Amino acid sequence: VEQRKKEIEEFAKQLKEKSKQHAGELGTKIEERDRDIEELKNVLKILDRKLEDGSKDLGAAIKELEDLKAKTAALESEKSTLANDIFEGSKILGEREEEIEELKQELRVAATEIAHLESVLLDVKTSLSTAQADFSASTLRFENLNSEMLAQTKLLEQRKK
Repeated sequence: VEQRKKEIEEFAKQLKEKSKQHAGELGTKIEERDRDIEELKNVLKILDRKLEDGSKDLGAAIKELEDLKAKTAALESEKSTLANDIFEGSKILGEREEEIEELKQELRVAATEIAHLESVLLDVKTSLSTAQADFSASTLRFENLNSEMLAQTKLLEQRKK
């Protein structure tokens, strides 16, 4: 019995020893797990900050995207207005080109009339020059006749005396 008691005590002692060893190993593992948990908590804090920063960045990006959408809509509206203005301008330009062609035609007609009037004016000048030459010749003949008549009048007056 004594023997058995010693064996049981020995076995209990070994069990205690193994339990202590096992408890030590578990304590070490628990400490390792606690350190791992702390590291994970730190990583979670970092990730949480990054997520918060990312959320801020995402919010800013969304706001910027909305601003760009608004600017794009404004530019599209302006583009549409410009396209309408260009279309209207093209119509007006077409009308102006028609008016210009009509004016060119009127100018051609006026140039033809001016050329005709210049020709008529040249004819009139020629006629005037001829008439002036005729008038000068007639004036000269008149003066000659007048001189002859004066001479004859003097002769008659002298004969009368």
